[in-house]
Amino acid sequence: WLTQVRIYHQHRYNQSVPNPCKDVCSHLCLLRPGGYTCTCPQGTRFIEGSSTECDAAIESPPTMPPACRCMYGGTCYLDESGLPKCKCSYGYTGNYCEIGLSKG
Repeated sequence: WLTQVRIYHQHRYNQSVPNPCKDVCSHLCLLRPGGYTCTCPQGTRFIEGSSTECDAAIESPPTMPPACRCMYGGTCYLDESGLPKCKCSYGYTGNYCEIGLSKG
């Protein structure tokens, strides 16, 4: 039973601190007091004779969606071609909802 979990991410922790999980486990590395433990995805196990390499396929990470550049409360969505578009809030227009419509 885990009582503490730490997740290291290059943009979320002090990189001057050594990371014992860097390039050690094939799938998931869990830090624990005094070191680390490698784990495998559910339903898989370590390759015989290894405590760091799982018999599971290594999947590519999902591609990140493009950044939303809509302004002034505009909502991002992907069009039929998968390109980001903006649905503007009332009173705004433009590709990024950057143009305020004059009231009159």
